[in-house]
Amino acid sequence: FAELVEPGQAHEGIPQDQDAPGITHTDKAAGDGAMDGEGIFHVAIIFILTNYCFDIISAPDTNFKRNGQDMNTSSHPVALVTGASSGIGYASALALAKAGYRVFGTSRKPMATPPRGVTMLVADVTDDGSVDRLIADVMAAAGRIDLLVNNASTISLTDTTQTPMKRYDLMNQVNARGTYLCTQACLAELVKSAAAGRGAHVLNMSPPLSMKTQWFEHHTAYTMAKYGMS
Repeated sequence: FAELVEPGQAHEGIPQDQDAPGITHTDKAAGDGAMDGEGIFHVAIIFILTNYCFDIISAPDTNFKRNGQDMNTSSHPVALVTGASSGIGYASALALAKAGYRVFGTSRKPMATPPRGVTMLVADVTDDGSVDRLIADVMAAAGRIDLLVNNASTISLTDTTQTPMKRYDLMNQVNARGTYLCTQACLAELVKSAAAGRGAHVLNMSPPLSMKTQWFEHHTAYTMAKYGMS
């Protein structure tokens, strides 16, 4: 993932006028872009969970049928990946495209070189209208949504005394609220996909819930926002 991330690149989930020092992409540590041991551990866990989940969600597609008709040659399952312009979101979008999905990804601004096989759309996951337009665009182009990957996220590994409320609010707006908003906006189409037997899924790039002190004592605000995604 490090090879896919440009140091200093702003996260795709943060509106331009809300960038704040110390807010970076999930797979980059706060500050100068270098990951510490804890950051590497987080990425490793997400990498393992992502590969496990991709094994599950891609399995039905090897024999994708509807009404007894093989749909592999005429139709592909459709995935939407938020925050796909860099890092884990970028890698996830590529992996899904290789697995046979028709993939749509989001970024805060147009990309000069989008991931191969991925249709990139500009969207702000903190804005209701922007997300509504995003879903409308995907539906107009593909007619369905079978998988939503909520990846857009912000991180600030700062303790409570070093986390201003603006930063706290931004992490919760992108991580928890953004995940909820995108899922809510896709839900009707995901229910249709499930009813059609297409194995609809929502995959959140977030950790399993754990109340161990180590996940709170050094960055309470970030853990709260990330657990909101879970």
